Amino acid sequence: MKIYLRLLFVFVMLTNICSAQNEIKPEVINYPNSVYKAEGQNWAITQDENHLLYFANNLGMLVFGGQNWSLYELPEQKIIRSIASDQKGRIYTGAFGEFGYWEKQPFGVYAYHSLNKLITDSIFNEEEIWKIIPRQEDVLFQSFSHIYFYKNNEIRSIAAPGTIMFVFLVRDKYYVDVLGKGIYYLDENYKLEPLTNSNLLNNFKINFILPYANNSLLIGTEKNGIYMFDGNNYSFFYSEDNEYLKTNEINNGIQLNDNLYAIGTISGGLILMNAIGKTINKINQGNGLQNNTVLNLLKDDANNCWLALDRGISQVVLKSDVEYYNDIKGKIGTVYSMKVFQGYIYIASNHGLFRGRFTDLATFDIDNLERFANISNQAWDLKVIDNQLFCGNNSGTLVISGSNYKWLLTTSGGWDLEPLRVNKNILLQGTYNGIAVYRKNKTGWYFSNFLTGVGLFPIKKLCIDSSGLIYAMHAYKGAYVIKPSTDYSSAIVVRELSKSIGFPKDSRMSFFYYKNQVLLSSANGIFKYDFNENKLIPETYLKKDFQEYFTSKIIINDSVYGYWLVNGTGSVTYKNNKSGAFQLYPFNSKIFSLVSGAENIIPFTNEKSFICGEEGFAVINKNRFNSKSEFPAPIITEVFISNKSHYFSLNNNSIENDNQIYLKYSQNSILIKYELPVYFKDVKFSYSLSRNSNESWSEWITSSEKEFSNLNSGRYYFKVKSNLSDSIATIIIDIANPWYFSTVAKVLYLILFFAIMFLLYMWHKKRLDKQHNTLTLKLEEAVLMQMQKNENEILKIKQEQLSSEVVHKSEDLATLAMDLIKKKNVLKRIKEHLDELKTSKNQSTIQSQLQKLSKSLDRHIKDEQNEWHLFDNGFNKVHEEFFDKLLKLFPNLTAQDLRLAAYLKMNLTTKEIAPLLNISTRGVEIKRYRLRKKMNLDEHENLSDFMIRL
Repeated sequence: MKIYLRLLFVFVMLTNICSAQNEIKPEVINYPNSVYKAEGQNWAITQDENHLLYFANNLGMLVFGGQNWSLYELPEQKIIRSIASDQKGRIYTGAFGEFGYWEKQPFGVYAYHSLNKLITDSIFNEEEIWKIIPRQEDVLFQSFSHIYFYKNNEIRSIAAPGTIMFVFLVRDKYYVDVLGKGIYYLDENYKLEPLTNSNLLNNFKINFILPYANNSLLIGTEKNGIYMFDGNNYSFFYSEDNEYLKTNEINNGIQLNDNLYAIGTISGGLILMNAIGKTINKINQGNGLQNNTVLNLLKDDANNCWLALDRGISQVVLKSDVEYYNDIKGKIGTVYSMKVFQGYIYIASNHGLFRGRFTDLATFDIDNLERFANISNQAWDLKVIDNQLFCGNNSGTLVISGSNYKWLLTTSGGWDLEPLRVNKNILLQGTYNGIAVYRKNKTGWYFSNFLTGVGLFPIKKLCIDSSGLIYAMHAYKGAYVIKPSTDYSSAIVVRELSKSIGFPKDSRMSFFYYKNQVLLSSANGIFKYDFNENKLIPETYLKKDFQEYFTSKIIINDSVYGYWLVNGTGSVTYKNNKSGAFQLYPFNSKIFSLVSGAENIIPFTNEKSFICGEEGFAVINKNRFNSKSEFPAPIITEVFISNKSHYFSLNNNSIENDNQIYLKYSQNSILIKYELPVYFKDVKFSYSLSRNSNESWSEWITSSEKEFSNLNSGRYYFKVKSNLSDSIATIIIDIANPWYFSTVAKVLYLILFFAIMFLLYMWHKKRLDKQHNTLTLKLEEAVLMQMQKNENEILKIKQEQLSSEVVHKSEDLATLAMDLIKKKNVLKRIKEHLDELKTSKNQSTIQSQLQKLSKSLDRHIKDEQNEWHLFDNGFNKVHEEFFDKLLKLFPNLTAQDLRLAAYLKMNLTTKEIAPLLNISTRGVEIKRYRLRKKMNLDEHENLSDFMIRL
């Protein structure tokens, strides 16, 4: 019955298993301790609900999120032997005399919580925890002598009937291997019961118990192979590499899926075995594994396998859209081109031309390649044309058919070979010395000539459009367009594209075919060359077709199915012509990269393409890939406060919730770490830090941390995304105002403002008062000085007036003196004449002399006018403007009236005036009367008083 069940299982599963094994091309990614910065020995692996990985290392707990490694040490720096996640935020670890759990602080580091205080048994201090199994309701810790259950903050201890090797949980049931006594199981009452009465495995060390078909168990022993338990009895499980497993000693195993198991050994690495015992793959130091001692295994959330090794950590990628065929032994080197032709795979590399038998990729082994045609130097190009394989290499060009080959050209190394669209009997090839022309006759292909007029410069790549125009890429300095003669013997026109109109500066270009025309791709976009105008024209209409990849530096044709878009050596993007969709294929940079400057992708089948690499090649399966929706958003793992290259974790007061933190202004320099737990692809990140919805994303970077310094106060939104997903992780960062912007500070500022304003007012007032006093003093001094000056000026004027008056008085005095002298002389002469008349007796003489005296007196009387003039001047000086005022009031006054007015002004009496006017007092009265009449004075008004007041 047992054999029947197994045969039935094999029959049902065989087809699926055989087809599935052809899909497995495991790739090994090694992480030496120089990468994760801890000791080499790792004892166990676990993965949490956020897809982060944890490793039990000799130095402590290692945490890996895909980009960053972190190490956390136990108290007393004990070696961690076991580790497990409860998928609820706790990571349990076990060591010598110690077990507990780690919890991650929000946006911070992991904190350890020991459970030792819950154990009262003193023997625990001498035990070591080798296995931890969390379940929904409890956590199991296993040492060599006891099983401990942690539940509801209590520890329950179960003693074993012997030395416990390991505890296994299968289908929610515990199985315990007790050395020398066989396998036990733990019942519902936490009591150990023998699994069976059979003692077949009692003396075997059991290193794994795994689920198998029909509720059976697959049991791996250390040195005795694999057994199966059907529920009642043990039976030997026949595996293809049973002796290999016995020799190298089984150490652990896991079930990867219903049809695949991974078995780790002590000295033979890892074996992938299907459900019927057939070895799918052996992975050891001979084919890429860094160490053959596998201490623990883990199937991660992406169904890939992780290995904790005696020296290092390794990941085995079991299924990916990119399969890598690495040249681990350095046999073939850098691959430039490859072709599958007539049952062989040919590879052109920097080590020569290689070939090997080829039926499919599942059975292909890169180590089986052999050198072909004795070509040991660079082989550049492989093309199948006319059902023959052409190879351009450093020595020339040869054509291959079956196992035979023939050299066509040996005088110059050959690069890219291209057929003419207008003439299928002519091939053109870029060589070290120009363009070679091959022609076909009845006997086959032969070298014809070099295209003259081109020159001897090396041409690395060719494209030929439907008109026969040749686009040639110089090996070192730019691109050319060549128009050949109709017989392809010479070049009629040779133009350097960099000198054409519209050529973008500092641009590296490549050629590709697009709908029967040759276009040029560059970082500045896609261009078409107009031969008649010698001009490059941007093909802007292709922006809609190529979208963000319009500026791809290199575009490679994928037959008629699509285009490969290359913008670096870390990834490629495929554009499907039929669907118009774009798919990104990041490479794992730890094991593969494109050949920089010689990027080449060759169609293999409709679904697969060969990718030439630096150390081997890769195969991309375009129909088997992970879409962006399958990858999560990045995880913001840690936020540190940075201060002069020192970093400090956040305290609980800074954490508002799961996506928001609050920082003081003194904490405005921060370091943010983020991860995307995808371990089999290269991940790039783009971040944004904004204060509103206007996001500005950075360029794609490989760094998984970003530091911001001296941020202003306010709310910030930090967002990060990856190149594998459209999902975005966001954290809100609130930075408080500085203390000098707080409410208290603002009140103080207000008080200070008013105090300063008051002080300024008082200071200004005092300043104004001082200025006013100063100005007043200056003004008073100026006034005094002006008054003094004015007084001086007045005195000066008065002095000048007095001097002038003295002069005038002197003149008047001199004039009066002269008049007096004249009058005295006249009187003297009159006296003399009178004396003569006394003695004269002649009447006629007397008469004559009297007449003379009369005339002389008349003359002197007339001189009285001059005397009046002198009086008038003197009067005006004493009584300024008297005559002017009088004449203004009474313009009809005569000179005699004015003279009388002057005398009246001087308050002279009538008697005093009469002799002055040489009239009688009666005459003066008459003149006074007439003057009154002219002035229309009232009869009661005194004329003299009027004159005095005027």
